This record gives sequence, C-alpha cells and structure tokens, in this order.
Amino acid sequence: FRVLDSIESTILGYAQGPNLMVVRDSYLDDPLSQGTLAHELTHIQDARQLKGGKLPSFMLEGRALTNGHSYRLSVGLEEDSYDAKMSNSAMGFTCEEADEILSEMSGIGWNNQAMGTFLVEYMRTKWNGAGISDIHPRLSRMIGIIACGLGFEAAFAKEFGTPFSTLLDAFKKFLDTNKAEARVQGMMWQAIAAQKQVADKDDDDDDKD
Repeated sequence: FRVLDSIESTILGYAQGPNLMVVRDSYLDDPLSQGTLAHELTHIQDARQLKGGKLPSFMLEGRALTNGHSYRLSVGLEEDSYDAKMSNSAMGFTCEEADEILSEMSGIGWNNQAMGTFLVEYMRTKWNGAGISDIHPRLSRMIGIIACGLGFEAAFAKEFGTPFSTLLDAFKKFLDTNKAEARVQGMMWQAIAAQKQVADKDDDDDDKD
C-alpha cells in the first residue's frame, strides 16, 4: 500500500498488479475513499487469483464497484452523487450499448465500469428470475477456473452451467422490457433512484405552479 501526495493522473487511487495499491493522500479524507479501498483491494485479489489469466474489464470493474458500494454502506456512509450517476447510467443504457461494451475484453472508461456494475447487479438480483445472491463467491470460483487455464467464456459456462451469451441475451431482454426506475428495483440503486423520482416530481409540480 502506498500513499502519495500527488499522482500524475486525475485518478484518485489505483491497483497495480497483484501486490500494490496507490492512493492520493488528500483523497483519504474523502468518505468515498472507503469504497475505493474496497474496490482496489478487489482488483488486487482478482489479479492474485487469476495468476495471469484474463477476465473482461467490465467484469473486473463490476465486481470491484459493487464491493466498494456495499462496503461504504456497511460502515454507515450515505449514497452520493457518484451513486446517482451510476444509477442514471443503468437506467439509460441501450441493448446496442450492452452488445458493444460486453463484447470487449479490455474496454475502458465510465460506460465500461457502469455497464459491468449493472451486469453484476443484474446477475445478483434478477438473472433467471430470483438472481444469484452469492454472485461474488460464484464469480470468485469462476476466476479460479480461469487461473487453471480456461478462457473466460469456457470458465463462465463451467461455473454457471450456461454460456455467457445466454446471460447477455437475458440481460438485453431485461433492458428492452424495463425502462428507467423499473430497471433498478431491488438493486443497489433502488433508493437513490426513488429519491431522484421524488425530486423530479417536485420539480414538475413547481413548474406547474
């Protein structure tokens, strides 16, 4: 673990391989940093467990961001504008964007992170009707299978008993049939999406007045 006064980047913290986490000193005073620490530790553990194997970046980020969010809430922190932005992305993604982002092994940027987080939450809460409540242990087992030499799609099929393409088709159908706040019911963004809905209604009422 390394704390630096400055990082030559706009990034506030990052994991580097299986052994090093770097974070900007001033950022540790920000409550959001507690989630970042859990997020980056997930990356480090995944890198150690993969042993050189490859997991798509959307899945890496999805695991890390959901863990970071859960940890922040577990220590009593409230959701903030970052969570609202993530919720808005989940409510606005299209099937075409899902096809594009979830076919990339090494995608980068906000949409890659948000789509991966949305997919992991979908798997946890909605996939096959009831979701998979222990999705993170299951994904960890899949990572162990990848470390033994299988590719991502083969490891996914071995752990979940169905091809990744089946998950992708189900996820796109979910996007197509559920819009806006209906998408995040039962997911980690449900509360913050409801707050936005109330705020939007209040704004509409003010406009009518």
